[in-house]
Amino acid sequence: GALSLVDMYPATFSFLHKWKIQAPDEPVDRKKLIHCMLTCIFNQICINGPLAYLLYGMYKYTGMSVLPADIPTLATVIRDLCIFGIVEEIGFYYGHRLMHIPFFYKRFHKQHHEWTAPVGCVAIYADPLEHITSNLLTVMMGPWVCGSHILVYWLWLFTAVHVTVQVHSGYH
Repeated sequence: GALSLVDMYPATFSFLHKWKIQAPDEPVDRKKLIHCMLTCIFNQICINGPLAYLLYGMYKYTGMSVLPADIPTLATVIRDLCIFGIVEEIGFYYGHRLMHIPFFYKRFHKQHHEWTAPVGCVAIYADPLEHITSNLLTVMMGPWVCGSHILVYWLWLFTAVHVTVQVHSGYH
């Protein structure tokens, strides 16, 4: 998002360089960034959408409610978000380690590591199989475990995506 503009036009946003982790004066390769963004758009439209549709039945089976009358208390929201974070961290850790086994790295994960000086959209710049296993399923597991209300799930998705993009942005 906004930090990609900072990367593309470093002279315009030089006052932000003090927070850049790597090479603040080098503009991002626009062709490479556009390819990254197109891959991310593909993953969002062609992977996320159909997967959410296919897994809707599983969410209903776990007890996820969409009814306004079932909106949980603040304590339940906090409990669920804590569980989501723990489940996601464990799932992502082992899923990411799996992607570094040479067989999987060469075929799926190497694409993600093409960026040595990261930008935010690199967060989901991944092969579709890696995107499903490492990016999506790890974030979805917590809500499945808890059977949480859809509003809590949406809050979790917003938070998880924000944190992931920030971590990959290359800024403190």
